[in-house]
Amino acid sequence: MAIRDDLAGALFPTLQEMIEFFSQKLGQDALNVHDFEATGALLRALARKHGAPALQAIEEYFGERGKRNAALIKAELPDANLESLQNFFLGLASTGEIQFTDVQSTEDRFFFSVENCPIGYTERMIDQKVCDCMMAIDRKMVETISEGKLTFETIKGPPNCRNVVRKAQ
Repeated sequence: MAIRDDLAGALFPTLQEMIEFFSQKLGQDALNVHDFEATGALLRALARKHGAPALQAIEEYFGERGKRNAALIKAELPDANLESLQNFFLGLASTGEIQFTDVQSTEDRFFFSVENCPIGYTERMIDQKVCDCMMAIDRKMVETISEGKLTFETIKGPPNCRNVVRKAQ
């Protein structure tokens, strides 16, 4: 059952309460598919209620999460190159939690789409802003693993996102 945005907004009257909740609840635990929809609803509601400060806090939190994830993932990769990161992302897709479609690769980049956003985002502007902030997790993870040699970018937003990992310019 999806969490309604208005109910989620009532859960955290202040931005500080939201930050503390995510720091404690999600702190060291990785998000799993069951958390995606609830997390998306909470973050949308918080962004509506608190605006730019909430978006900044969301981006900072997920960026730091990406850096922490990078340390764990890098230890498991044979190399920090484009091919290794492509295989990592395709491995995520093989778990069934997130479905990738239209995967394409070239010598210096690979593209993939995610249909039917697992976080429940649509084309509404607030969804796009929150999505951009949350995707700091992948941007920072790719940047950290590759030591700045690769970048991650969402080139088309929700609900059917198109992403690219490419060599940094």
